[in-house]
Amino acid sequence: MNIKEKFWIGTFISLWVLVSTVSTIHSIEFFELSNNLFLSWCLAIGFEIGAMASLGGIIVSKGSKTLIWILFILLTTFQIHGNMYWAWSHSSDISEWTKLFDMVDEDPNFTRRVFAFVSGGILPLVSLGFIKSLMDYLAPKEEVPVTEDTKIHTNNATEDTKIHTNEEKSDAILQSFRKKRNSNELNNKKNPSKLEDVIDEAEKVVNSIGEK
Repeated sequence: MNIKEKFWIGTFISLWVLVSTVSTIHSIEFFELSNNLFLSWCLAIGFEIGAMASLGGIIVSKGSKTLIWILFILLTTFQIHGNMYWAWSHSSDISEWTKLFDMVDEDPNFTRRVFAFVSGGILPLVSLGFIKSLMDYLAPKEEVPVTEDTKIHTNNATEDTKIHTNEEKSDAILQSFRKKRNSNELNNKKNPSKLEDVIDEAEKVVNSIGEK
């Protein structure tokens, strides 16, 4: 693993840890409505880990994913709800924000709900998005299985290459002997048997290459 890969992995992990920590702290106040502080911490952390585990199960599971999807949606919904409750409880004057999006004439409770989702509800989605990106980055590449058809295709391609190479060798040898023949034709009257010897030699070499 080179420095570049380590840098990107560290970036994904750092962002996920940061956002998920804030999301977990936000959820604690929601869980405190029905639990003490210790149990609220346990539930907030457990829901964060559970959502991450469900996401990993969706990615790597090869069987039925219905139950995993149900758990993932349920846990993520609770996280969004907890973060929205925090934003709702701690939001102060949002009049300038409503002016920005031209929501001044809307119902104040509606605008606060929208603000709570924008400022807190998306945090679990961002956290899960970072961990999903990290899983995809670290996922091993799938190797193409070697089947009998693949082997036959590879062998045929190899044979075609050999034939093509032998044909090139034959053409090169024939060109060489043609040059010799042309030069010997000039002396054909003086050396009538020399041309026949060259042709016979060429045919033997070409036949031997074709057999290979």
